[in-house]
Amino acid sequence: MKKLLTIILFGFIYMPLEVRAQKIYIAAQYEFMGEPDQFGFSTLLRLYLEKYNYEAEIVPQSDQNTVLRKLTPIDYAIQVQRKSNMFMTRITIKLVNANGEVIATSPEGNSREKEFRYANIESLRMAMDQFIALKNHTFLDQAKTESTLDKTEKQEVMGADGIVNDRPIVAATNDYLEARSLSDVSFGLYSKNKTTPDLVLYKTSSRDCFLVITDGKPNGVLLYQNQKWYWEYYKDNQLISIEQQIKGL
Repeated sequence: MKKLLTIILFGFIYMPLEVRAQKIYIAAQYEFMGEPDQFGFSTLLRLYLEKYNYEAEIVPQSDQNTVLRKLTPIDYAIQVQRKSNMFMTRITIKLVNANGEVIATSPEGNSREKEFRYANIESLRMAMDQFIALKNHTFLDQAKTESTLDKTEKQEVMGADGIVNDRPIVAATNDYLEARSLSDVSFGLYSKNKTTPDLVLYKTSSRDCFLVITDGKPNGVLLYQNQKWYWEYYKDNQLISIEQQIKGL
């Protein structure tokens, strides 16, 4: 009997400990918050993660940098990127590992709500509802949703048969334009120290698309895609796409 008890005890002592499940940690306070979990923002993040069948936890008295420093190699953290101006609030959710590497990025959620609380909550909901890599647990196999194409890959390409591929010529501009309201339906984009707008924009039914007017004539559209603004128009039957750096839009 003693021998049997010894064997049982020995087995318990050397039984492997249960491996702890992976967790996704959330900061109690992100940089745009005035207080921890303001408007239930961090709590809403946790509820979304639990809805998607993750074990999630809000770290008390922490910002996202503090959370990152506390991660173990098997865990992940949520980081929030927020941009806001007089027209729109934009939020992107990133899943990072213990090395600070971005594993997956949500599509951008955005809101035109003027009230701070509703703008942030609406943007967060939109981003998390569309975060397919997180929702379907495929983030380890899926590439980040942020565009990583090199600009040279976006240039016009001539095929072996001499036919031009249907890709826009993409160019970036180093000039920052400032958006100023002109009327209820339009506003101008001004270069530094200029009193007349370089481009005049008119609202459309889409919040991410504006009709562009130059010299009093329609001249393409301004589009928001991949978290950047692009002015697109045709020249000599070739689509031109110019990345625009815009302040206040």
